[in-house]
Amino acid sequence: MTTLTLIVCTRNRATYLPPALDALSRLRMASGDQIIIVDNGSTDATPALLEAFAGAHPERIRVVAEPRRGLANAQNMGLRHARGDILAFTDDDCYPEPDYLERIRECFAEAPIDYLGGRVLLYDPDDAPITIQTRASRVELPPCSFVPFGLIHGAAFAFSRRAMQALGGFDPDTGSGSKLGSGNDINTLVRCS
Repeated sequence: MTTLTLIVCTRNRATYLPPALDALSRLRMASGDQIIIVDNGSTDATPALLEAFAGAHPERIRVVAEPRRGLANAQNMGLRHARGDILAFTDDDCYPEPDYLERIRECFAEAPIDYLGGRVLLYDPDDAPITIQTRASRVELPPCSFVPFGLIHGAAFAFSRRAMQALGGFDPDTGSGSKLGSGNDINTLVRCS
C-alpha cells in the first residue's frame, strides 16, 4: 500500500493548537502512515504541548524542530523526516476530517498525478472567507496547465514524493516568515506544473 506523510508546521500557537491536534488525532491512518509536526522555533508553550501530544501517539506522530524561521524552512525539515510516498500538508489552524488522508490516497491511486489540492472551508462562519476553496467538484489540470490563483491552497495540498524530490523542496524565499511573506503554495505549484 502507498504510504502517506502529513506535515503540519507551527510556530508560537500553543493557545490555538489544541483543537487542531484533536482533529489530527482523529485522522484514520493506514499502516506506515505518519504525521510530522514541525515546530518552527516557538518561544511559547508550543514545544511542550507538541511533545505531550506526540507522546500520546508515538506510533504515528513525530515532532521535529526547525529553528530557522519561515514556513518553507519548516516544510523542508518535515520533508527530510517524511517516509511517505505521498507528502500531504495542512495548516496548524485547520481541522481535517477523519477521512482526509484516505481521500488523498484515493486520488493518487485513481490517476498518475504529481499533486492535488482539496477543499478548505471556514470552520468559524464569523471568520473572513479568505484562502478558502469551497468547490465540491473535481477540477482536472493536464500537465503544463495554468493553475488558477485560489484553486489550490497550502492548507490542503499533497505531492508525490517523486515530484517533491524533483522540485528540491520548498523555496525558503517564499511563504510566511520569509522576506516575501507569502506565496509559498503558489510558487511550489508553478514549479510543479
